[in-house]
Amino acid sequence: MLEAEASMTAIICAFTRAYHSKYALNKVYDDYLAYEMIGEMEYKLVMERMNRIIKEENFQLSGFTLGSLLDELVSPIILSRIKYAETCLKKYMEDSREIQYVNCGAGMDSFAFRNTDERIQIFELDHPNTHYYKINRIKQLKWLVPDNVHHISIDFDKQNMVESLIEAGFQPDKKTFFAILGVTYYLESEPFAKIIGDMAQLTNQESMVVLDYPDSDLFDQELDRMKILKNLTNRLGEEMKGGMSRKELTKILGSNGYTITQSQNVKEIQYNLLKDSSLKAYKNINFITAKK
Repeated sequence: MLEAEASMTAIICAFTRAYHSKYALNKVYDDYLAYEMIGEMEYKLVMERMNRIIKEENFQLSGFTLGSLLDELVSPIILSRIKYAETCLKKYMEDSREIQYVNCGAGMDSFAFRNTDERIQIFELDHPNTHYYKINRIKQLKWLVPDNVHHISIDFDKQNMVESLIEAGFQPDKKTFFAILGVTYYLESEPFAKIIGDMAQLTNQESMVVLDYPDSDLFDQELDRMKILKNLTNRLGEEMKGGMSRKELTKILGSNGYTITQSQNVKEIQYNLLKDSSLKAYKNINFITAKK
């Protein structure tokens, strides 16, 4: 184990991407660096922990294997949202000379090392523990961090995102693509609104934000699966707060100058992102693209 501990959410996301890349026959998304990023030791520790949880009594997981647990509960969200975000990023880059890509809560994401487009300035933000864990892991792997990649340690509850990005070289006069993936599940609306407000304040040029969120209005449509997922994440030490309504999300975005330009519901996620796999999209999970 490394001295600094990454968040369990970051580790589970990387583990899920690594597991899918290693074993899936019809890959939704191939993060071929995920396994190396978390490392063999951490990969095995996560696998052992997940298998122990599956075997625990009174945890609603009897009958699951590790593979079926990931396919049923975890992979449909994690894989489809990263595929969606990176597809949107690529399209956004098509009509741009140069952009900034700000990944809020980047975790163990490996995009910075898979990306070959030097026109993208990449800013990865995450909690100090996860940040240092990732930096140490990169050093262990002896990976060369590209010149267009900036890693930023930030506690969103205590530090100012605007100041942190400016200090790291962010330029307000350049087009910016923001990604907030896997964040809304663990935040109340007020801290989420602050993040959106900081994004709006950061740039005086065109910007786009991509995010996923659990729609509270549709929670009952996935009641059983969401309850098991919430129990699982709680057991792993990450408490899901719930979700927000489309109306509430639209209001937060609109009050900060963002207009929703695209959304993906269960049918669209299934058809556009998961169609060649056996994974089933959640009925209450939506993806949003908004532009300012």
